Amino acid sequence: MKVLIVSTSERVGGAAIAASRLAQALQRNGVQVRMLVRDKQTVLPYVVQLPSSWLHKLRFLWERLCIFLANGFRRDVLFRASLANTGVDITCHPLFQWADVVHLHWV
Repeated sequence: MKVLIVSTSERVGGAAIAASRLAQALQRNGVQVRMLVRDKQTVLPYVVQLPSSWLHKLRFLWERLCIFLANGFRRDVLFRASLANTGVDITCHPLFQWADVVHLHWV
């Protein structure tokens, strides 16, 4: 089986650490695993970073602004709004095509 784990980060934050641990556990059990991330921090060969562009960064900033507006600029309720109004289409990425299972991990 071929599993693609999609995560924003590879090592930064609890969700990213959990995604990396999941990838390692699957590999130890004979599963072919790749991680597709926006932010790559290691040189692990099974982790692939999405190409970066100014448009991706602009979309990210726009999404954060919309979330802060929806939450009245209050950080204590930051995760009450999840707008999903921006993002990157990964369905044409070769790893997406390669995978039997795509695991979206806190993206």
